[in-house]
Amino acid sequence: MIAQVGCHAPREVFFRVAAEMFADGTFNWGRVVALFYFACKLVIKALCTRLPQVVQTLLDWTGQFLRERVLAWIKAQGGWVRAPP
Repeated sequence: MIAQVGCHAPREVFFRVAAEMFADGTFNWGRVVALFYFACKLVIKALCTRLPQVVQTLLDWTGQFLRERVLAWIKAQGGWVRAPP
């Protein structure tokens, strides 16, 4: 999946892939971690292809997706402090 998403992929592609992780409506910490893993792999890909200017964009998109789609679930679980070790 990550190999198919280029560093210059539009926001819609990033959001579509991220949304697919939660498409069945199931939220859990493993999927939240998978979202961070996906974003980190894209950041590493951007750095390895000498596109450091893309990193901030990827971080912004990740934060936006979390706020819009995942944050309510995280809060309902007690927030980051209550996340399992």
